[in-house]
Amino acid sequence: MARKRRKPEEIVTKLRQVEAPHGQGRTMLDAIRQIGVTEVTYYRRRKELRRDERSNQVWSYDFVHDRAADGRVVKMLSVLDEFTRESLAIRVGRTLKAADVIDVLSDLFILRGAPGLIRSDDGPEFVAQTVRDWIAAVGAQTAFITPGSPWENGYIESFNGRLRDELLNGEVRHAIHMAKILIALWRRHYNAVRPHSALRSRPPAPQSVITVVPRPVMR
Repeated sequence: MARKRRKPEEIVTKLRQVEAPHGQGRTMLDAIRQIGVTEVTYYRRRKELRRDERSNQVWSYDFVHDRAADGRVVKMLSVLDEFTRESLAIRVGRTLKAADVIDVLSDLFILRGAPGLIRSDDGPEFVAQTVRDWIAAVGAQTAFITPGSPWENGYIESFNGRLRDELLNGEVRHAIHMAKILIALWRRHYNAVRPHSALRSRPPAPQSVITVVPRPVMR
């Protein structure tokens, strides 16, 4: 039976349970043991799940696979800001390789600047030396999760799960050009409209509404 995958928020809550006994005078080692994990696991999870308290500091990305109406594979590269939970990009194509990863990141870096850290699994497109060298050259760092441990990249896993459940798993399959349109619309709704529980029921990137006041007209 597969182990239930914990949400990132659940993991953070569990790790924070160490703070109370430690503040009451227990040693850090005793406090860590009290939550049922080893000291090595505790510090590894803290490092892997760290998020700075500002946007554009830690991004995560991963691939999603689906099939179009013609039965051919469709591949999507999702990029997420872990602090704001904003979907920064979803690139859709038949095949996406290391060069496409660099292309997506290049566009984002131009618009937003380079993040401090980019988290991913050890897929060949992400660990490719060309990608790692390019990311390092622009001043960002890479962090690869432990193989076979998708929960360590929980924010993007959760996002891709929503994308699949709410859109990709629909009964109707679409041609790839229509899939691109529908995914773009879904992403826009996710960012600007859909409330997120971790953001106090606010969307990740709400659109600003500007009220235009008519200029008085001289008569």
